[in-house]
Amino acid sequence: MLFRSIRHLVAAGVTDGWRCLDVGAGGGSITHWLADRVGPTGSVLATDLETDLLADVAAPNVTVQRHDIRTDPLPPGAFDLVHTRLVLTHLPARDAVLAKLVAAVAPGGAIVVGDVDFGTLALAGDDPVFRKVGQAFDTAIRLAGWDAELGPKVPAMLESHGVRDVEGEGVRGYHRGGGGAATAIMSLTLRRLRPLILARGVTDAELDHVHALMADPAQALYGPVLWTAWGTVM
Repeated sequence: MLFRSIRHLVAAGVTDGWRCLDVGAGGGSITHWLADRVGPTGSVLATDLETDLLADVAAPNVTVQRHDIRTDPLPPGAFDLVHTRLVLTHLPARDAVLAKLVAAVAPGGAIVVGDVDFGTLALAGDDPVFRKVGQAFDTAIRLAGWDAELGPKVPAMLESHGVRDVEGEGVRGYHRGGGGAATAIMSLTLRRLRPLILARGVTDAELDHVHALMADPAQALYGPVLWTAWGTVM
């Protein structure tokens, strides 16, 4: 996943001296790459609701800030790059948040947005419990105000906010259980939504069964499609 995101950041033109904003920076993988890419004359502001995972970011050109993109302001036109990944899908006010992100880009700068289409998630083999939990998961994320199929909508959303020269790409992976970021993210998402999923008629044992499948190297999953779109703000 990191390699794919880096390809898109390179395509967006990130280079020495750029002022970058990484929204929802998570564990800081993109923040670290951006800090190296822009060098000592550039800067990276890494924001998230929880910044504990960014505690080890020690690069002198990086600032870590706790920030709620839904309600906290951003300086307009302050960044040559604004990047966010797997954030908008969780936010009911996603269009207003995207407008704020676009407004934070300096004229001629770039915005790169990554998000997901959960509708393509599937186990490589047949498992009725996995299907049942998947249906409950789909209902749960919609009840939580998420857009489960936001990914392919992102390019058009950027264009609706005046972003020029928009390009996009969707990538779907094939993943072994316990084998990387995709299955780890799905497991974390299921844990986060556990009460809502259980309320849809799934039992604790059934949900634990799905967690075990995703941790089992003998199993394989077709992951959700990760969409990334990028363009220029004029």
